Amino acid sequence: MDHSSLALREHQPLEFTEAQRRLIRDAYANGASDEEFAVLMEIARARRLNPLLRQIHFVSRWDGEKHRPVWAAQVSIDGLRAIAERTGLYAGQDEPEFVENPDGTIKLCRVRVWRRDWPRPAVGLAYWAEYCQMARDRTTGKSRPTASGPMPQCDAGQVR
Repeated sequence: MDHSSLALREHQPLEFTEAQRRLIRDAYANGASDEEFAVLMEIARARRLNPLLRQIHFVSRWDGEKHRPVWAAQVSIDGLRAIAERTGLYAGQDEPEFVENPDGTIKLCRVRVWRRDWPRPAVGLAYWAEYCQMARDRTTGKSRPTASGPMPQCDAGQVR
């Protein structure tokens, strides 16, 4: 195996076939304009994150200033781990730790992420009140405070 060509490939942008682009558009960006989809795919390509592997998501959210939905690329925890792995320095993470409020609901989640060149881990904290999806003055129900929910992913994702 030619290791120089492998190293070169690892640093080149990710390319998608036309069939893959159609599949991604239909499954993950249905409703995006041609221009929006082109931007989303360029972000994925340049960052070498594959939507088919759920490393990056294309999400549509209401923009109150523009008064219309807008599309954005959102890197998943798997995408962040892939980026970290590429550095050669990622040494894993500990299990998430949860701290509860006096009433038993989750207050925060803590995750320690290790790098090979650091003697101590980086620590990320995610407070429920800051990550809870809200609709006006109530939770949407899409993010409930559970020990296996999205908070550990938010927590680990903020450690850089």
